[in-house]
Amino acid sequence: MPASRHNVMDEIILDSTHALIKYVRHILQTRITFSAHPDIDPTLPTIFCANHFTRLETFMLPSVIYENLGIYARSLGDASLFATKLGRYLTKLGTLSTQDPKRNATIMQSLLSGQDAWIIYPEARMVKNKKIILKEGSFFTQKEEALLPMRTGAAFFALHAQLEKEAFFKAQKEGDFEFIESVLRTSQLQAWRFSDKPVQIVPITIGYFPLRTGENLVSKAAKFITQEDFPTAEELEIEGNILAGGAIDVYCGAPILAPEVLYRARREIGLFDQAPSNRQKLLDHAIKPLTASIMAHIYAKTLVHFDHLFALVLAHAPSQTLSVKELKIALFLCAQKVHKNKLFRLHGHLKKDLYKLLCDEPFELFDSIMRLALAQKILLSQDDGTLFIDTKALHTEDAFGTVRIKNTLLVYLNEIALLPEVAHAVVEVLAQNSREQAMSAMHTVYEMDVRLFDKAYKRTYTILQSKPKSVGTPRLLFNPQFTKGMVISHGYKAAPKEMEPLALHMHAQGFNVYTTRMQGHGTSPLDLKNSTYLGWLEGFNRGYAALSCISEELYVCGFSAGGLLALSTAASKTRPIAGLVCINSAIAIDDVRFNYLMPALDAVTHILSVIDSDIEYLQDTPENPHINYSEHPVSAVRELKNLIDHTKPLLEHITTPILIIQGTHDPVVAPEGAQFIYDTIASTQKTLVKIEANEHVIVTSPHKEAVFNAIDTFLTNQTSSNKGAHND
Repeated sequence: MPASRHNVMDEIILDSTHALIKYVRHILQTRITFSAHPDIDPTLPTIFCANHFTRLETFMLPSVIYENLGIYARSLGDASLFATKLGRYLTKLGTLSTQDPKRNATIMQSLLSGQDAWIIYPEARMVKNKKIILKEGSFFTQKEEALLPMRTGAAFFALHAQLEKEAFFKAQKEGDFEFIESVLRTSQLQAWRFSDKPVQIVPITIGYFPLRTGENLVSKAAKFITQEDFPTAEELEIEGNILAGGAIDVYCGAPILAPEVLYRARREIGLFDQAPSNRQKLLDHAIKPLTASIMAHIYAKTLVHFDHLFALVLAHAPSQTLSVKELKIALFLCAQKVHKNKLFRLHGHLKKDLYKLLCDEPFELFDSIMRLALAQKILLSQDDGTLFIDTKALHTEDAFGTVRIKNTLLVYLNEIALLPEVAHAVVEVLAQNSREQAMSAMHTVYEMDVRLFDKAYKRTYTILQSKPKSVGTPRLLFNPQFTKGMVISHGYKAAPKEMEPLALHMHAQGFNVYTTRMQGHGTSPLDLKNSTYLGWLEGFNRGYAALSCISEELYVCGFSAGGLLALSTAASKTRPIAGLVCINSAIAIDDVRFNYLMPALDAVTHILSVIDSDIEYLQDTPENPHINYSEHPVSAVRELKNLIDHTKPLLEHITTPILIIQGTHDPVVAPEGAQFIYDTIASTQKTLVKIEANEHVIVTSPHKEAVFNAIDTFLTNQTSSNKGAHND
């Protein structure tokens, strides 16, 4: 049963404020993630101990606790708050000033009766620079040159209340009515209101991501807020951005039970006699270690996120000069390493899809912190395109009231300093030279890709329909001496094995080659049923990410539907692609011959009528039955149409040199599609090669040598063109 409300709380204001805070969070799109240790018992008298970084916590945290744990928690608030209208409002919510003369008695009364929980901030003030010092087993905040110890009030209240409970119920058992009367007078409680339940301390770790400067909805509304109610522009800027689209992480850790702390203390000093004269000795022995333990629990659960790693890479980089590509590779590897360590709480963005950092596309997770580092002049752009790390600026301490907006990266470094294993992981990555890091990143992405395939293969394997794993496994052909790379994709219903002859040929020509796998392919038709064209693009992008790390020149190539992936990729990259090859690729759904997609449905006259039908699977006889599916879902045909619709508008934006290859008698793709690509694409260097062939899969047919020769000629011309450009 949740703790009940104290009579000082105005229930209407409490409920309306809780609803208002939820509404404001919805309007401002504030994201709050909450997680709690399963051992927390909401029926016990509770002290929540939290780190203190923003003014938001005072009024936001009680609402979050109530919403998720059903516990009404009162806060201790800084005395300066209570001279404002906001403070008077907080008073009605049960918030108590740290300088209230009845503070101790009020908190003790709550813990003895189990009536209200309390939120206490042992750091005592907002630690805006997040600089916490661990010295001789104790934690301190730093104010200018002074080290300020953590407040021990939470530990004192928890242990003192527990000792009072134990003494009270012992006196009841022994009939010591004089002592009972004394306790009741002191606590101002009736005997029936004493709770025999143990006091628990719940450490709370609050994290914010991202911390960003600049105007926001809250700061724009500041003109309607008096200065006394929201005292600093810095708070409006930082905390307003947290509210307006930021994310707040609240983690309630494992509870610390006061009876267990007292038991350990009694054993340590050999003091088991519960006489009143021994209480102070127990408190003196246990309070400081308990406070240190509480704070250690809080800091150990800091949520590690991307911006922490960004700050650490800049702080530990062996050179003050690096390229954007080198920075991205280092960040990718650091994220992988801390994820593998499994020692920390990690933000979700460090657990998946970070290969996109290497894809030469806008990536807001990186772009956002880059903008901040450049704006605060921690990073400086140089004329040659590299970055200069101003390490002096990075480590410059700013004033308490401005550090969050003038040196945000230092705040991140201070916060993560209490998790030295994270810094160790970063240092280990940076100990490799840039070439070693690039190769490590390439292999990491490839291993990730293979794991994804293995999971899908095991999940959807069928004896009748699945091919050997070697057919569907993505393949990397790598020679560390090669500087050129090519990403290759197979077509619809096929698998990486389809492109093996071309991949081997290109590798023999001096290219590192990554043969990608379209999602749902090489496994089973059931897996294909659940795939999307976006998943197909992601598969191609993983190959691109891997080779982009180690390639001076990067080419993309696709057969059939894979050609659409190559086209889409060429349109989306910020890095110039050296060349693009499309082989038998349809750019309109009507260009895909009807009998290829659905040969058994002669009565149906148009492909779109089947896409919109209730038919689930279609049967066919593929050219390469040892590779291709003989059955495919209509849902995948819809995705093929979606891919075409996605790619077609991009043609006029593609300036990459392109080779378009088309079989003249292709039974699947109408040759007119190749001409449309040639006519529409914005590339000034474009070649259309027509090959006399009756097959669709010309990359494995007797005509494959003609395909390879056309590609070789195109690449030779491109290499000559690139050399000429460099010479100019």
